[in-house]
Amino acid sequence: MKGIFYGVSIGPGDPELITVKAVRIIEECPVIAAPKTPAGATVALDIVKAAVDISGKTVITPKFSMSKDKEKMKKSHEEAADEICSYLSLGKSVAMVNLGDVSVYSTFSYMEELVLLRGFESRRIAGVTSFCAAAAAAGINLTKGGLPLHILPWKYAPEYADAQGMKVIMKPGDIAPVKEAFGGRGAVTVSDCGMEGERIEKLDDMDGCGYFTVVISE
Repeated sequence: MKGIFYGVSIGPGDPELITVKAVRIIEECPVIAAPKTPAGATVALDIVKAAVDISGKTVITPKFSMSKDKEKMKKSHEEAADEICSYLSLGKSVAMVNLGDVSVYSTFSYMEELVLLRGFESRRIAGVTSFCAAAAAAGINLTKGGLPLHILPWKYAPEYADAQGMKVIMKPGDIAPVKEAFGGRGAVTVSDCGMEGERIEKLDDMDGCGYFTVVISE
């Protein structure tokens, strides 16, 4: 019998925002996959440890390439899938823990595609998204009346600056073009939401930003 590959959403950073279902799946899976940053940090795993006892479980920490070279990225994904599938083939289910929700710009989606192609089953466990948590922290309504809500990667955000409705800019790698497009509009940034050092600032006051930053603007 083959194991099941679970994409487990653990929310933006606050361990109290991990759902009861996510906790149950993590507890039931003998193997935990926690992506490692290029610097060697396992942010998602650290959050999980604050909510779930994972002692006795096998923990794997695949390192995904952040290179823009598609071949290097593909190679790192294939290597991670090889390791995950080696446990699934032994009948051991694997819970891959992901910040935010697995259906929104997640590494899990790449892994799921490869795992499915190799004949294994996968399931997604929903969670609190970073932008919903950020909006709650900043006291902002994301939807008004019948207006749309735009979820945007930072590269394309300037194209939607004048669109109707609220705009959420995810992971702004370069704050300069975002400030140019959304400056003077009362935009708010939330960095490291739910984590130690959480910061809520006006976009106009920011000089730079980290990876875990969300910009919210009208």
